[in-house]
Amino acid sequence: IDFRKSHKVESKLNSSCSFESGNSVSNVASSSCSTYPSSSVNDYGAVSAYSGIALTERDHASLLINFTRAICHSLKESVTYFPKSAQHILNRLKIRVVEKWPDDLQVSVRAVSSFLFLRLICLALLNPKQYELINEPSHDYAQRNLLLITRVLQKAANVREKRCGLSPDDDDYDLLESINSSFADIKKDVADFIEIVSAPCALPKNYTKPCDVATHFATIISLAQKHLGKIKTEPMNRVSAFLSVIEMLKNHLNRYMGEISRNTLCGVKRTSNIIL
Repeated sequence: IDFRKSHKVESKLNSSCSFESGNSVSNVASSSCSTYPSSSVNDYGAVSAYSGIALTERDHASLLINFTRAICHSLKESVTYFPKSAQHILNRLKIRVVEKWPDDLQVSVRAVSSFLFLRLICLALLNPKQYELINEPSHDYAQRNLLLITRVLQKAANVREKRCGLSPDDDDYDLLESINSSFADIKKDVADFIEIVSAPCALPKNYTKPCDVATHFATIISLAQKHLGKIKTEPMNRVSAFLSVIEMLKNHLNRYMGEISRNTLCGVKRTSNIIL
């Protein structure tokens, strides 16, 4: 997925007006929020900087809600860059789930969203540099904010969740409880994205049916060993790597067969001792 719009969000996250309650003015200033105009409002309604103003719990919740919705908006705008083959897989997954549970209207959305968000999108948000969404490691505050956004998206991806709250013992309990009034909107954003990305689509022209790679590879190696003498007459710059692979596989095979022989022999000896 191409987060082409998310660089704006990342820059704001790196400015890091932390979502955590009780953040002091000095912490906000030290995280370079002063680079943005005082109390400016972004495209999603979130206040991006509070110069000289202590943030309240409501302010933190507003930032968390609007940054999360900004990520969802970025996802929806990037659907055209989503691989068509992956979109086809999600569509087939949705169809099969509907066939199996036709009476549950939410189960198909939940099946796709759980797979897509929990296994792909949320992992990318938690490790943006690893997934090449950004070039430099995230600031500690930005990483904290991304973690909170990810937790909200994980809750929203499970369509049956009605609230974003956690256990009262959780450090983020008060903050996530405070966004419950807008949690339905975030769930709708996620559901809308899932509907778009799992819609029927034509397969790309270069799509081919899956093949058994292991079987084909074994066939190639078998043919290579059969004609090994002829292969060795070819220029080494063309076949040296191939010959190295064959030799490596041959060594693995000999080692494997040797272990099987030893295990078989040990088994025979144990059986003989038992009989005697």
